[in-house]
Amino acid sequence: ASEERRIDERFDNAVQSLSQKLNEDTYPDHMRAIRALQYMALNNPTYAQRCLDAICDCNQWMGNYLGKFAIDDKDSYVDRTLTEEKRIAKINEGSNDIITLHRERRSQEALKAVASILKKIGSYPSKNNLLAKLDFSDKMLCGINLSDAKIEWVNFNKAYLNNANLSSAGLQKASLGGSHLEGANLSSANMQEVDLSDANLSSVNLTGCSLSGAKMRGTNLSYLDMQGIDLMDADMEGAKLIQTQLQSADLNNANMQGVDLTEADLSGAELPDANLESANLSNSYLQGADFQGSNFKGANLKNAKMQGANLASVDLSEANLAGAKMHGVFLSNANLTNANLPDTLINGAILLGCDLSHVNLQNSTFTNILFDESTSRDHAGDYIEVIKKYPILGRLKEASIIESNEEEDWIIKPSEREGLKDFYRDIISEIMKNRKLSKLEVRGLMTGDDDYYYHTFDEIYPAISEELALIWEEIRDEAYKEKGVALR
Repeated sequence: ASEERRIDERFDNAVQSLSQKLNEDTYPDHMRAIRALQYMALNNPTYAQRCLDAICDCNQWMGNYLGKFAIDDKDSYVDRTLTEEKRIAKINEGSNDIITLHRERRSQEALKAVASILKKIGSYPSKNNLLAKLDFSDKMLCGINLSDAKIEWVNFNKAYLNNANLSSAGLQKASLGGSHLEGANLSSANMQEVDLSDANLSSVNLTGCSLSGAKMRGTNLSYLDMQGIDLMDADMEGAKLIQTQLQSADLNNANMQGVDLTEADLSGAELPDANLESANLSNSYLQGADFQGSNFKGANLKNAKMQGANLASVDLSEANLAGAKMHGVFLSNANLTNANLPDTLINGAILLGCDLSHVNLQNSTFTNILFDESTSRDHAGDYIEVIKKYPILGRLKEASIIESNEEEDWIIKPSEREGLKDFYRDIISEIMKNRKLSKLEVRGLMTGDDDYYYHTFDEIYPAISEELALIWEEIRDEAYKEKGVALR
Protein backbone atom coordinates (compact mmCIF):
# COMPACT_ATOMS: atom_id res chain seq x y z
CA ALA A 1 0.00 0.00 0.00
CA SER A 2 2.82 2.38 0.84
CA GLU A 3 4.49 1.57 -2.51
CA GLU A 4 1.27 2.39 -4.35
CA ARG A 5 1.04 5.70 -2.51
CA ARG A 6 4.58 6.57 -3.55
CA ILE A 7 3.80 5.74 -7.17
CA ASP A 8 0.59 7.77 -7.00
CA GLU A 9 2.53 10.69 -5.58
CA ARG A 10 5.13 10.51 -8.36
CA PHE A 11 2.38 10.31 -10.95
CA ASP A 12 0.60 13.37 -9.52
CA ASN A 13 3.86 15.34 -9.46
CA ALA A 14 4.57 14.49 -13.11
CA VAL A 15 1.07 15.48 -14.21
CA GLN A 16 1.35 18.72 -12.26
CA SER A 17 4.64 19.54 -14.01
CA LEU A 18 3.03 18.96 -17.41
CA SER A 19 0.11 21.21 -16.49
CA GLN A 20 2.45 24.18 -16.23
CA LYS A 21 2.41 26.57 -19.15
CA LEU A 22 5.25 25.64 -21.45
CA ASN A 23 7.98 28.25 -21.62
CA GLU A 24 11.75 28.42 -21.49
CA ASP A 25 11.77 28.00 -17.71
CA THR A 26 9.29 25.09 -17.47
CA TYR A 27 10.53 23.16 -20.53
CA PRO A 28 13.05 21.05 -18.51
CA ASP A 29 10.27 20.15 -16.02
CA HIS A 30 8.06 18.94 -18.87
CA MET A 31 10.80 16.74 -20.28
CA ARG A 32 11.60 15.24 -16.85
CA ALA A 33 7.90 14.58 -16.26
CA ILE A 34 7.57 12.64 -19.53
CA ARG A 35 10.59 10.48 -18.64
CA ALA A 36 9.21 9.90 -15.14
CA LEU A 37 5.88 8.72 -16.56
CA GLN A 38 7.70 6.50 -19.05
CA TYR A 39 9.76 4.89 -16.26
CA MET A 40 6.62 4.41 -14.17
CA ALA A 41 4.73 2.66 -16.99
CA LEU A 42 7.69 0.42 -17.89
CA ASN A 43 8.09 -0.78 -14.31
CA ASN A 44 4.43 -0.85 -13.27
CA PRO A 45 2.27 -2.07 -16.18
CA THR A 46 -0.92 -1.50 -14.18
CA TYR A 47 -0.14 2.23 -14.38
CA ALA A 48 0.54 2.10 -18.13
CA GLN A 49 -2.80 3.52 -19.30
CA ARG A 50 -2.74 6.45 -16.85
CA CYS A 51 0.84 7.30 -17.79
CA LEU A 52 0.17 7.00 -21.53
CA ASP A 53 -2.86 9.29 -21.27
CA ALA A 54 -0.79 11.95 -19.53
CA ILE A 55 2.05 11.66 -22.05
CA CYS A 56 -0.29 11.80 -25.06
CA ASP A 57 -1.83 15.02 -23.72
CA CYS A 58 1.45 16.69 -24.73
CA ASN A 59 0.48 16.16 -28.38
CA GLN A 60 -2.93 17.80 -28.47
CA TRP A 61 -1.47 20.83 -30.31
CA MET A 62 -1.01 18.60 -33.37
CA GLY A 63 -4.73 18.75 -34.05
CA ASN A 64 -4.45 22.40 -35.03
CA TYR A 65 -2.09 21.54 -37.87
CA LEU A 66 -3.58 18.33 -39.29
CA GLY A 67 -4.58 18.76 -42.90
CA LYS A 68 -2.68 22.01 -43.31
CA PHE A 69 0.69 20.63 -44.32
CA ALA A 70 1.72 18.05 -46.89
CA ILE A 71 2.75 14.56 -45.83
CA ASP A 72 6.40 13.72 -46.44
CA ASP A 73 7.54 10.17 -45.77
CA LYS A 74 11.14 11.23 -45.17
CA ASP A 75 10.54 13.48 -42.17
CA SER A 76 8.57 13.13 -38.97
CA TYR A 77 5.28 14.94 -38.70
CA VAL A 78 6.50 17.18 -35.87
CA ASP A 79 9.67 18.12 -37.76
CA ARG A 80 7.61 19.27 -40.73
CA THR A 81 5.14 21.24 -38.68
CA LEU A 82 7.96 22.94 -36.79
CA THR A 83 9.38 24.41 -39.99
CA GLU A 84 6.01 25.80 -41.05
CA GLU A 85 5.09 26.86 -37.53
CA LYS A 86 8.31 28.81 -37.12
CA ARG A 87 7.56 30.63 -40.36
CA ILE A 88 4.10 31.52 -39.10
CA ALA A 89 5.52 32.57 -35.72
CA LYS A 90 7.75 35.15 -37.37
CA ILE A 91 4.72 36.70 -39.03
CA ASN A 92 2.42 36.77 -36.02
CA GLU A 93 3.23 39.46 -33.53
CA GLY A 94 3.95 38.14 -30.04
CA SER A 95 4.91 34.63 -31.19
CA ASN A 96 8.00 33.00 -29.76
CA ASP A 97 10.14 30.69 -31.88
CA ILE A 98 11.74 29.19 -28.76
CA ILE A 99 8.36 28.11 -27.35
CA THR A 100 7.49 26.57 -30.71
CA LEU A 101 10.75 24.63 -30.68
CA HIS A 102 10.17 23.42 -27.10
CA ARG A 103 6.64 22.24 -27.88
CA GLU A 104 7.85 20.31 -30.92
CA ARG A 105 10.71 18.66 -29.03
CA ARG A 106 8.40 17.81 -26.15
CA SER A 107 6.15 15.96 -28.61
CA GLN A 108 9.13 14.09 -30.01
CA GLU A 109 9.99 12.96 -26.48
CA ALA A 110 6.36 12.00 -25.84
CA LEU A 111 6.17 9.89 -29.01
CA LYS A 112 9.40 8.11 -28.13
CA ALA A 113 8.07 7.40 -24.64
CA VAL A 114 4.80 5.96 -25.97
CA ALA A 115 6.68 3.77 -28.47
CA SER A 116 9.05 2.55 -25.75
CA ILE A 117 6.17 1.63 -23.44
CA LEU A 118 4.26 -0.22 -26.17
CA LYS A 119 7.29 -2.15 -27.35
CA LYS A 120 8.16 -3.16 -23.78
CA ILE A 121 4.64 -4.35 -22.96
CA GLY A 122 4.56 -6.19 -26.30
CA SER A 123 7.55 -8.25 -25.17
CA TYR A 124 5.84 -9.57 -22.01
CA PRO A 125 4.63 -13.22 -21.99
CA SER A 126 1.16 -12.02 -20.96
CA LYS A 127 1.23 -9.19 -23.48
CA ASN A 128 -2.22 -9.86 -24.98
CA ASN A 129 -4.02 -9.30 -21.68
CA LEU A 130 -2.10 -6.06 -21.10
CA LEU A 131 -2.26 -4.76 -24.68
CA ALA A 132 -5.99 -5.42 -24.97
CA LYS A 133 -6.56 -3.00 -22.09
CA LEU A 134 -4.67 -0.12 -23.70
CA ASP A 135 -6.84 2.58 -25.21
CA PHE A 136 -5.45 5.20 -27.61
CA SER A 137 -8.82 6.36 -28.92
CA ASP A 138 -8.62 9.88 -30.39
CA LYS A 139 -4.96 10.21 -29.34
CA MET A 140 -2.53 12.32 -31.38
CA LEU A 141 0.32 10.00 -32.40
CA CYS A 142 1.33 11.58 -35.71
CA GLY A 143 4.77 10.45 -36.83
CA ILE A 144 5.25 7.84 -34.08
CA ASN A 145 7.77 5.09 -34.81
CA LEU A 146 6.31 1.68 -33.93
CA SER A 147 8.26 -0.37 -36.45
CA ASP A 148 8.62 -4.03 -35.41
CA ALA A 149 6.42 -3.41 -32.35
CA LYS A 150 4.14 -6.24 -31.18
CA ILE A 151 0.97 -4.32 -30.43
CA GLU A 152 -1.82 -6.84 -30.99
CA TRP A 153 -5.28 -6.07 -29.58
CA VAL A 154 -4.50 -2.39 -28.87
CA ASN A 155 -7.37 0.07 -29.35
CA PHE A 156 -6.40 2.84 -31.79
CA ASN A 157 -9.97 3.73 -32.79
CA LYS A 158 -10.10 7.26 -34.26
CA ALA A 159 -6.45 7.78 -33.33
CA TYR A 160 -4.30 10.13 -35.40
CA LEU A 161 -1.45 8.03 -36.79
CA ASN A 162 -0.69 10.27 -39.74
CA ASN A 163 2.72 9.47 -41.20
CA ALA A 164 3.40 6.88 -38.49
CA ASN A 165 6.02 4.18 -39.07
CA LEU A 166 4.31 0.83 -38.47
CA SER A 167 6.49 -1.22 -40.79
CA SER A 168 6.77 -4.90 -39.78
CA ALA A 169 4.57 -4.20 -36.75
CA GLY A 170 2.39 -6.94 -35.29
CA LEU A 171 -1.10 -5.44 -35.28
CA GLN A 172 -3.19 -8.60 -35.23
CA LYS A 173 -6.73 -7.96 -33.97
CA ALA A 174 -5.91 -4.32 -33.20
CA SER A 175 -8.76 -1.81 -33.46
CA LEU A 176 -8.13 1.02 -35.90
CA GLY A 177 -11.71 1.86 -36.77
CA GLY A 178 -12.06 5.44 -37.96
CA SER A 179 -8.34 6.04 -37.45
CA HIS A 180 -6.25 8.49 -39.48
CA LEU A 181 -3.41 6.67 -41.21
CA GLU A 182 -2.71 9.12 -44.00
CA GLY A 183 0.85 8.64 -45.22
CA ALA A 184 1.60 5.88 -42.71
CA ASN A 185 4.12 3.14 -43.48
CA LEU A 186 2.50 -0.28 -42.95
CA SER A 187 4.86 -2.24 -45.17
CA SER A 188 5.25 -5.89 -44.09
CA ALA A 189 2.95 -5.29 -41.11
CA ASN A 190 0.90 -8.22 -39.81
CA MET A 191 -2.65 -6.90 -39.73
CA GLN A 192 -4.60 -10.14 -39.61
CA GLU A 193 -8.14 -9.62 -38.30
CA VAL A 194 -7.44 -5.92 -37.66
CA ASP A 195 -10.42 -3.56 -37.63
CA LEU A 196 -9.92 -0.76 -40.18
CA SER A 197 -13.58 0.08 -40.66
CA ASP A 198 -14.02 3.66 -41.90
CA ALA A 199 -10.28 4.33 -41.47
CA ASN A 200 -8.54 6.87 -43.71
CA LEU A 201 -5.68 5.17 -45.55
CA SER A 202 -4.82 7.89 -48.05
CA SER A 203 -1.24 7.57 -49.38
CA VAL A 204 -0.51 4.69 -47.00
CA ASN A 205 2.23 2.15 -47.82
CA LEU A 206 0.80 -1.39 -47.62
CA THR A 207 3.57 -3.21 -49.48
CA GLY A 208 3.86 -6.81 -48.29
CA CYS A 209 1.43 -6.48 -45.39
CA SER A 210 -1.12 -9.15 -44.45
CA LEU A 211 -4.77 -8.14 -44.07
CA SER A 212 -6.37 -11.58 -43.97
CA GLY A 213 -9.59 -11.53 -41.98
CA ALA A 214 -9.39 -7.75 -41.64
CA LYS A 215 -12.54 -5.69 -41.14
CA MET A 216 -12.61 -2.81 -43.61
CA ARG A 217 -16.28 -1.97 -43.96
CA GLY A 218 -16.69 1.44 -45.52
CA THR A 219 -12.92 1.98 -45.63
CA ASN A 220 -11.50 4.21 -48.35
CA LEU A 221 -8.75 2.24 -50.11
CA SER A 222 -8.88 4.14 -53.38
CA TYR A 223 -5.74 4.69 -55.45
CA LEU A 224 -3.61 2.47 -53.17
CA ASP A 225 -1.03 -0.06 -54.31
CA MET A 226 -2.23 -3.36 -52.84
CA GLN A 227 -0.57 -5.71 -55.32
CA GLY A 228 -0.06 -9.24 -54.01
CA ILE A 229 -1.53 -8.44 -50.58
CA ASP A 230 -3.17 -11.19 -48.52
CA LEU A 231 -6.83 -10.19 -48.08
CA MET A 232 -8.23 -13.67 -47.57
CA ASP A 233 -11.54 -13.66 -45.63
CA ALA A 234 -11.40 -9.85 -45.36
CA ASP A 235 -14.69 -8.04 -44.76
CA MET A 236 -14.70 -5.05 -47.13
CA GLU A 237 -18.42 -4.47 -47.53
CA GLY A 238 -19.14 -0.99 -48.85
CA ALA A 239 -15.43 -0.09 -49.15
CA LYS A 240 -14.08 2.23 -51.83
CA LEU A 241 -11.32 0.83 -54.05
CA ILE A 242 -11.45 3.20 -56.99
CA GLN A 243 -8.41 2.67 -59.26
CA THR A 244 -6.82 0.50 -56.56
CA GLN A 245 -3.98 -1.78 -57.71
CA LEU A 246 -4.90 -5.33 -56.63
CA GLN A 247 -2.95 -7.37 -59.16
CA SER A 248 -2.26 -10.92 -57.89
CA ALA A 249 -3.88 -10.12 -54.53
CA ASP A 250 -5.39 -12.99 -52.52
CA LEU A 251 -9.08 -12.19 -51.91
CA ASN A 252 -10.21 -15.76 -51.35
CA ASN A 253 -13.62 -15.78 -49.64
CA ALA A 254 -13.51 -12.00 -49.13
CA ASN A 255 -16.77 -10.13 -48.51
CA MET A 256 -16.84 -7.29 -51.05
CA GLN A 257 -20.57 -6.72 -51.24
CA GLY A 258 -21.38 -3.27 -52.57
CA VAL A 259 -17.73 -2.23 -52.96
CA ASP A 260 -16.73 0.39 -55.51
CA LEU A 261 -13.98 -1.07 -57.72
CA THR A 262 -14.35 1.40 -60.57
CA GLU A 263 -11.26 1.16 -62.81
CA ALA A 264 -9.54 -1.06 -60.23
CA ASP A 265 -6.94 -3.54 -61.46
CA LEU A 266 -7.53 -7.11 -60.25
CA SER A 267 -5.70 -8.85 -63.07
CA GLY A 268 -4.33 -12.18 -61.92
CA ALA A 269 -5.99 -11.83 -58.51
CA GLU A 270 -7.39 -14.81 -56.60
CA LEU A 271 -11.05 -14.33 -55.63
CA PRO A 272 -12.63 -17.81 -55.40
CA ASP A 273 -15.83 -17.85 -53.34
CA ALA A 274 -15.71 -14.06 -52.88
CA ASN A 275 -18.92 -12.09 -52.40
CA LEU A 276 -19.18 -9.23 -54.91
CA GLU A 277 -22.94 -8.86 -54.91
CA SER A 278 -24.05 -5.42 -56.13
CA ALA A 279 -20.39 -4.35 -56.47
CA ASN A 280 -19.36 -1.72 -59.01
CA LEU A 281 -16.58 -3.06 -61.26
CA SER A 282 -17.22 -0.81 -64.23
CA ASN A 283 -14.14 -0.30 -66.42
CA SER A 284 -12.14 -2.60 -64.14
CA TYR A 285 -9.28 -4.86 -65.22
CA LEU A 286 -10.00 -8.50 -64.42
CA GLN A 287 -7.79 -10.31 -66.93
CA GLY A 288 -6.75 -13.76 -65.76
CA ALA A 289 -8.38 -13.38 -62.35
CA ASP A 290 -9.84 -16.43 -60.61
CA PHE A 291 -13.45 -15.84 -59.51
CA GLN A 292 -14.54 -19.48 -59.31
CA GLY A 293 -17.65 -19.87 -57.17
CA SER A 294 -17.94 -16.14 -56.49
CA ASN A 295 -21.15 -14.13 -56.22
CA PHE A 296 -21.60 -11.26 -58.71
CA LYS A 297 -25.38 -11.05 -58.43
CA GLY A 298 -26.53 -7.62 -59.53
CA ALA A 299 -22.93 -6.42 -59.97
CA ASN A 300 -21.99 -3.71 -62.46
CA LEU A 301 -19.31 -5.02 -64.84
CA LYS A 302 -19.92 -2.54 -67.63
CA ASN A 303 -16.92 -2.29 -69.97
CA ALA A 304 -14.86 -4.56 -67.69
CA LYS A 305 -11.81 -6.24 -69.22
CA MET A 306 -12.27 -9.90 -68.32
CA GLN A 307 -10.11 -11.71 -70.86
CA GLY A 308 -9.08 -15.16 -69.66
CA ALA A 309 -10.86 -14.85 -66.32
CA ASN A 310 -12.09 -17.97 -64.52
CA LEU A 311 -15.80 -17.48 -63.87
CA ALA A 312 -16.70 -21.14 -63.36
CA SER A 313 -19.75 -21.65 -61.14
CA VAL A 314 -20.05 -17.89 -60.66
CA ASP A 315 -23.43 -16.28 -59.96
CA LEU A 316 -23.77 -13.45 -62.51
CA SER A 317 -27.55 -13.30 -62.36
CA GLU A 318 -28.91 -9.80 -62.97
CA ALA A 319 -25.35 -8.53 -63.51
CA ASN A 320 -24.63 -5.77 -66.01
CA LEU A 321 -21.94 -6.89 -68.48
CA ALA A 322 -22.68 -4.38 -71.20
CA GLY A 323 -19.64 -3.77 -73.35
CA ALA A 324 -17.48 -6.18 -71.36
CA LYS A 325 -14.49 -7.85 -73.05
CA MET A 326 -14.83 -11.56 -72.35
CA HIS A 327 -12.36 -13.25 -74.69
CA GLY A 328 -11.44 -16.71 -73.48
CA VAL A 329 -13.44 -16.56 -70.26
CA PHE A 330 -14.28 -19.83 -68.52
CA LEU A 331 -17.99 -19.75 -67.64
CA SER A 332 -18.72 -23.41 -67.03
CA ASN A 333 -21.75 -23.87 -64.78
CA ALA A 334 -22.06 -20.10 -64.35
CA ASN A 335 -25.47 -18.56 -63.71
CA LEU A 336 -26.22 -15.62 -66.04
CA THR A 337 -29.98 -15.64 -65.54
CA ASN A 338 -31.44 -12.22 -66.38
CA ALA A 339 -27.95 -10.83 -66.95
CA ASN A 340 -27.45 -7.86 -69.26
CA LEU A 341 -24.83 -8.47 -72.00
CA PRO A 342 -25.57 -6.10 -74.89
CA ASP A 343 -22.66 -5.04 -77.11
CA THR A 344 -20.44 -7.66 -75.47
CA LEU A 345 -17.53 -9.41 -77.19
CA ILE A 346 -17.20 -13.07 -76.25
CA ASN A 347 -14.63 -15.06 -78.19
CA GLY A 348 -13.32 -18.51 -77.38
CA ALA A 349 -15.32 -18.77 -74.16
CA ILE A 350 -16.21 -22.04 -72.43
CA LEU A 351 -19.90 -22.15 -71.45
CA LEU A 352 -20.37 -25.79 -70.48
CA GLY A 353 -23.42 -26.05 -68.24
CA CYS A 354 -23.86 -22.26 -68.26
CA ASP A 355 -27.36 -20.91 -67.57
CA LEU A 356 -28.20 -18.19 -70.12
CA SER A 357 -31.91 -18.03 -69.35
CA HIS A 358 -33.52 -14.66 -70.08
CA VAL A 359 -30.15 -13.08 -70.94
CA ASN A 360 -30.05 -9.87 -72.97
CA LEU A 361 -27.51 -10.46 -75.77
CA GLN A 362 -28.57 -7.69 -78.11
CA ASN A 363 -25.80 -6.73 -80.56
CA SER A 364 -23.32 -9.04 -78.82
CA THR A 365 -20.74 -11.05 -80.73
CA PHE A 366 -20.10 -14.72 -79.91
CA THR A 367 -17.34 -16.55 -81.78
CA ASN A 368 -15.64 -19.88 -81.15
CA ILE A 369 -17.90 -20.57 -78.18
CA LEU A 370 -17.87 -24.01 -76.59
CA PHE A 371 -21.30 -25.28 -75.47
CA ASP A 372 -22.67 -28.63 -74.46
CA GLU A 373 -26.20 -30.00 -74.17
CA SER A 374 -26.45 -28.89 -70.53
CA THR A 375 -26.05 -25.23 -71.50
CA SER A 376 -29.42 -23.60 -70.88
CA ARG A 377 -30.45 -20.99 -73.43
CA ASP A 378 -34.10 -20.36 -72.65
CA HIS A 379 -35.16 -17.05 -74.21
CA ALA A 380 -31.64 -16.50 -75.54
CA GLY A 381 -32.49 -18.42 -78.69
CA ASP A 382 -32.99 -15.27 -80.71
CA TYR A 383 -29.24 -14.86 -80.62
CA ILE A 384 -27.84 -18.36 -80.27
CA GLU A 385 -28.94 -21.40 -82.26
CA VAL A 386 -27.31 -24.78 -81.85
CA ILE A 387 -26.80 -27.96 -83.76
CA LYS A 388 -27.29 -31.07 -81.68
CA LYS A 389 -27.22 -33.48 -84.57
CA TYR A 390 -23.60 -32.79 -85.55
CA PRO A 391 -20.63 -32.01 -83.30
CA ILE A 392 -19.41 -28.85 -85.03
CA LEU A 393 -18.33 -25.40 -83.90
CA GLY A 394 -19.34 -21.75 -84.24
CA ARG A 395 -16.26 -20.68 -86.13
CA LEU A 396 -18.00 -21.94 -89.26
CA LYS A 397 -20.16 -18.83 -89.38
CA GLU A 398 -17.15 -17.11 -90.92
CA ALA A 399 -17.80 -17.08 -94.66
CA SER A 400 -14.09 -17.21 -95.44
CA ILE A 401 -13.90 -20.93 -94.80
CA ILE A 402 -16.71 -22.00 -97.09
CA GLU A 403 -17.32 -21.69 -100.84
CA SER A 404 -19.83 -22.92 -103.37
CA ASN A 405 -19.09 -25.73 -105.82
CA GLU A 406 -20.36 -26.23 -109.34
CA GLU A 407 -23.62 -27.69 -108.09
CA GLU A 408 -24.18 -24.43 -106.17
CA ASP A 409 -23.87 -26.28 -102.89
CA TRP A 410 -21.66 -25.02 -100.12
CA ILE A 411 -18.51 -26.88 -99.16
CA ILE A 412 -15.47 -26.30 -96.96
CA LYS A 413 -12.47 -24.79 -98.72
CA PRO A 414 -9.72 -27.44 -99.03
CA SER A 415 -7.21 -24.89 -97.70
CA GLU A 416 -9.19 -24.65 -94.46
CA ARG A 417 -9.34 -28.34 -93.63
CA GLU A 418 -6.01 -28.49 -91.77
CA GLY A 419 -6.82 -25.27 -89.92
CA LEU A 420 -10.11 -26.76 -88.78
CA LYS A 421 -8.33 -29.87 -87.58
CA ASP A 422 -5.95 -27.76 -85.48
CA PHE A 423 -8.91 -25.85 -84.14
CA TYR A 424 -10.67 -29.06 -83.18
CA ARG A 425 -7.54 -30.30 -81.45
CA ASP A 426 -7.59 -27.20 -79.22
CA ILE A 427 -11.21 -27.90 -78.37
CA ILE A 428 -10.42 -31.52 -77.56
CA SER A 429 -7.84 -30.40 -75.00
CA GLU A 430 -10.67 -28.61 -73.20
CA ILE A 431 -12.84 -31.70 -73.44
CA MET A 432 -10.06 -33.76 -71.86
CA LYS A 433 -10.23 -31.49 -68.82
CA ASN A 434 -13.98 -31.84 -68.39
CA ARG A 435 -14.66 -35.33 -69.75
CA LYS A 436 -18.33 -34.43 -69.90
CA LEU A 437 -18.76 -33.03 -73.36
CA SER A 438 -20.47 -35.31 -75.82
CA LYS A 439 -21.40 -32.81 -78.51
CA LEU A 440 -20.29 -29.41 -79.75
CA GLU A 441 -22.69 -26.81 -81.05
CA VAL A 442 -22.65 -23.95 -83.52
CA ARG A 443 -24.27 -20.63 -84.29
CA GLY A 444 -24.98 -19.99 -87.96
CA LEU A 445 -25.63 -16.59 -89.50
CA MET A 446 -27.78 -15.57 -92.47
CA THR A 447 -28.39 -11.98 -93.48
CA GLY A 448 -31.95 -11.06 -94.41
CA ASP A 449 -33.21 -7.88 -95.99
CA ASP A 450 -34.14 -6.20 -92.73
CA ASP A 451 -32.52 -8.13 -89.93
CA TYR A 452 -30.21 -10.94 -88.89
CA TYR A 453 -31.58 -14.44 -88.62
CA TYR A 454 -29.89 -17.31 -86.88
CA HIS A 455 -30.27 -20.85 -88.09
CA THR A 456 -28.59 -24.17 -87.63
CA PHE A 457 -26.04 -25.20 -90.22
CA ASP A 458 -27.71 -28.54 -90.82
CA GLU A 459 -30.79 -26.62 -91.96
CA ILE A 460 -28.87 -24.31 -94.29
CA TYR A 461 -25.78 -26.18 -95.44
CA PRO A 462 -26.37 -29.93 -95.02
CA ALA A 463 -23.30 -30.78 -97.09
CA ILE A 464 -21.09 -28.78 -94.74
CA SER A 465 -22.65 -30.41 -91.70
CA GLU A 466 -21.96 -33.88 -93.06
CA GLU A 467 -18.38 -33.02 -94.04
CA LEU A 468 -17.66 -31.45 -90.67
CA ALA A 469 -19.11 -34.45 -88.89
CA LEU A 470 -16.59 -36.65 -90.70
CA ILE A 471 -13.70 -34.30 -89.82
CA TRP A 472 -14.76 -34.27 -86.19
CA GLU A 473 -14.93 -38.05 -86.02
CA GLU A 474 -11.44 -38.26 -87.52
CA ILE A 475 -9.96 -35.92 -84.89
CA ARG A 476 -11.98 -37.55 -82.12
CA ASP A 477 -10.70 -41.01 -82.99
CA GLU A 478 -7.16 -39.63 -83.22
CA ALA A 479 -7.49 -38.25 -79.68
CA TYR A 480 -8.92 -41.51 -78.41
CA LYS A 481 -5.95 -43.48 -79.71
CA GLU A 482 -3.49 -40.95 -78.27
CA LYS A 483 -5.12 -40.29 -74.89
CA GLY A 484 -7.23 -43.36 -74.36
CA VAL A 485 -10.25 -41.21 -73.48
CA ALA A 486 -13.59 -41.77 -75.15
CA LEU A 487 -15.20 -38.58 -76.47
CA ARG A 488 -18.52 -40.03 -77.41
